[in-house]
Amino acid sequence: MARVKWTLLWVVILSIPTIIWQLYSTFTYGENYLTHYIKAGLGYSIGHYKTIFYADLADISKALALAHFPLATIALITGFFTITDRKQNLIFYSLLIPALIAYFLWPFRDLRIGVVTYYATMPLAGVGLEYIIKSLGQKPLFSMLGHKILWITLIALHIVVSTMYVYSALGTFSPPWKIYLHSPGSLQAGLQNNSTLP
Repeated sequence: MARVKWTLLWVVILSIPTIIWQLYSTFTYGENYLTHYIKAGLGYSIGHYKTIFYADLADISKALALAHFPLATIALITGFFTITDRKQNLIFYSLLIPALIAYFLWPFRDLRIGVVTYYATMPLAGVGLEYIIKSLGQKPLFSMLGHKILWITLIALHIVVSTMYVYSALGTFSPPWKIYLHSPGSLQAGLQNNSTLP
């Protein structure tokens, strides 16, 4: 019982930033993520694709891979094959099943299909990343760096590689934190687009 209370406490603590942002967004723009999804998301999908059921497996696969490119993809695969404990597998699968359902219900044809599943994929990728770091730490070339330096180096390398890939492919400088800086403008654009939907 004590573990359940401790878990619920952490859920509440980790939910506070999201709740604060939704309240700020609601009072500032008159919208939050839920209403924005229903109006600008489902409304856009119905208006342009005549459906809210998105099941293009090719697009979904590309979005999933690119949204985790490159380090998280490798870590995800590693984590999947690393975990052998049945209880741990059940926990990760219980997270992944709703994520797979979200692929088909998400109305946008872009990388947000992959991003909305981070809550399910990142814990498994974290297990894989830990395994990769421990394996590298046993190599003579990397053993002198230490666990934290290896972790920081891999994360920094991931940011550089993914940012340069996007820049070379799209000509846009888009580091991972840009999505948070872009959120207010994106919300306003969604509201404007929603007003022009057929």
